[in-house]
Amino acid sequence: MREFARGDDRYRVTQRDAELVVVTVVDGHSKERVRRFVDAAKADIAMKRGIEAKLAEGFVEISRTPLEALPPHERAVVDDPRDDEAWLVLGDWLAAEGDPRAELIALSVAGRDLKRQRAILNENIAALVKNRPNSVYPKKALENNSLKIDFQRGFIREARIYAKTSTSVGALVRAVLALPSARFMYSLRVTCAGANHRRMIYDRAYTLASVFAEHPPLAMRALVYDISTGMPLQDMASFIHHCPNLEYVYLAGVLPDFDGLRHDALTQLTLKVGSLGSKGESDLANAKLPRLTAFTLKHPRRAEVDTSAVARFLSRHAPRVLRFSGTQVLSELVSVALHSTHLERVTDLAFTNGALKDADVALFEANASRLSRLKSLDLSGTTLSRDALDRLRAIAPSLVAKQTWSEEEPQADDYFLFEPAVE
Repeated sequence: MREFARGDDRYRVTQRDAELVVVTVVDGHSKERVRRFVDAAKADIAMKRGIEAKLAEGFVEISRTPLEALPPHERAVVDDPRDDEAWLVLGDWLAAEGDPRAELIALSVAGRDLKRQRAILNENIAALVKNRPNSVYPKKALENNSLKIDFQRGFIREARIYAKTSTSVGALVRAVLALPSARFMYSLRVTCAGANHRRMIYDRAYTLASVFAEHPPLAMRALVYDISTGMPLQDMASFIHHCPNLEYVYLAGVLPDFDGLRHDALTQLTLKVGSLGSKGESDLANAKLPRLTAFTLKHPRRAEVDTSAVARFLSRHAPRVLRFSGTQVLSELVSVALHSTHLERVTDLAFTNGALKDADVALFEANASRLSRLKSLDLSGTTLSRDALDRLRAIAPSLVAKQTWSEEEPQADDYFLFEPAVE
């Protein structure tokens, strides 16, 4: 929908294939008119002519974000994908449009007749592949088994892209987001390994920023972007900007650019990178994430970390969960964490797959009074003396002694600290 204003008067026009829905508001009185055309091309021409006429009359287009432009029955699902009532309202609208996914939603919310759900879902997928074989499921993606999709209530809940060939990551993401069924996608995972795939990140036609701008994933809550290249990700702020409800971000193998990064919904940030702020990269402290509750930093053992950047970041945020893993500067990160301004709020601490010194244990003891809210201390895979272990157990009886993180593909615990909606 496009909306134009002149004073208190309004002109709204929406194209639905070969139809135009025109709403005019004059002197407080609203009038709706539906115009039908032979095909979508003629409807598009008529819409452009109508807009030109209104602009000539002094109307000005009202700029609205994609989220604000959503109709109410879609906005409710985007705002809370766990709300069954919102889904049922959407289902009623789909039923009026003759969309078979309406039945899927009703069956799913009722929690019954899974056999019927699968039958309808298979019919939907078959129709999508038949009608849009290239843009729905790219041929190369299928040949290389690089695209996997999970459905929920007739819509894509999660898309997993594993790029194993020279196929563009951006092109695959674009193909998925262009699907009508991806309108309420909850999670996107993009994985690619090997130096041969570096050029995928720099496919200028399909960077994540441009793809997300074209098809904003408004309902997406989780993004996993694991590209093992060690190359800059310069459009991070841009592509996250198009995901207003994003809560979890996992970035691995890239050097994120934090300049201009502000996100009011993001609660969990996990970074697994080769270096951070040690060679003039963008300062982590430039990020502004007011709702951040969990911060995880994973590194190869030889990684280079600017611990002062981490310290500045923690001074401007107050995460309750702090996790550091697999870095030669683990001891320095212990000092950064325990000197944090907001240490009193921390409930979970993890220093794993590294080595701790006696001085680090002494820091724990010195700050024991500030760790009153600590519920879990994870030192899995960390080298320390038996005496040091006993001293830490006295401070944190809940100390975890088992291996909890894998250095392979991230597991479910790494993706969500909150409980995702699962059927």
